[in-house]
Amino acid sequence: MDQLEPRRVLLAGDTHGNGRWVGNLCKLAQQHRCDVILQLGDFGYWPHTSKGRRFLDQVDWHAERYGISCFYWIDGNHENHDMLVEEEVDADGFATIRDHCRYAPRGHRWRWGQVDFGALGGAFSMDHHYRVEGVNWWAGEMLADTDVTRLGDDPLDVLLCHDAPEGAPIREFELRPRDELLCLQVRERILQAVKNTHPKLVLHGHWHRRTSSELTWTADSDEGSERLSTQVEGLAADKQGDHRAWAILEVDPLDFIDSEAQVS
Repeated sequence: MDQLEPRRVLLAGDTHGNGRWVGNLCKLAQQHRCDVILQLGDFGYWPHTSKGRRFLDQVDWHAERYGISCFYWIDGNHENHDMLVEEEVDADGFATIRDHCRYAPRGHRWRWGQVDFGALGGAFSMDHHYRVEGVNWWAGEMLADTDVTRLGDDPLDVLLCHDAPEGAPIREFELRPRDELLCLQVRERILQAVKNTHPKLVLHGHWHRRTSSELTWTADSDEGSERLSTQVEGLAADKQGDHRAWAILEVDPLDFIDSEAQVS
């Protein structure tokens, strides 16, 4: 696969192994002249099942069919993390899963044009009580402090996450106290990564809803306190299956384009 730096990117929320929805996304990417797709976790990496392997083949097939050079993705909580950590990373820092399908590991950084990207996948499964470890749930799902450390503190333009940073709008659920704490820990780690890297834009999925907000915080230095902010955009999922589940990112100059403007 010829790796060219993309000029226009289709952003996608959770896909959950839904090959038909991935086909729709690839078609949308072609229609809107996007070179690649960036997907924000809960991709559907389940190669331990025949259905999961077929999904990976479908991603590759749809990308080639619609002229999409690559379908990039970060991990969510619903991936086979035991197998994912064994995937070999190439010289560019990605794991090539299929010819047109590449995974961006937690803490990975890369540059397209003059835009610096960082990946920080993983989240807590609020439905883990109904799942079976090694079958449809894996202990490596949660973003860890070591992942945030791996990302570093050099400035980023775009931070790709599965969960949202603490302080950004999310869906409210009744959770057990321990589950609430674990869910909060992930969001606080993402917030710390935001404070470390000061991205212009944070993109996430996980909550199956379209949200847009400005996240602000105070940074202290020897010169005093400074009020900083970043744009946070959350995308819906294949279950919504409409314009809320995708958007467009212009690269260099950086510009987030809401899909509603493309379909209205």
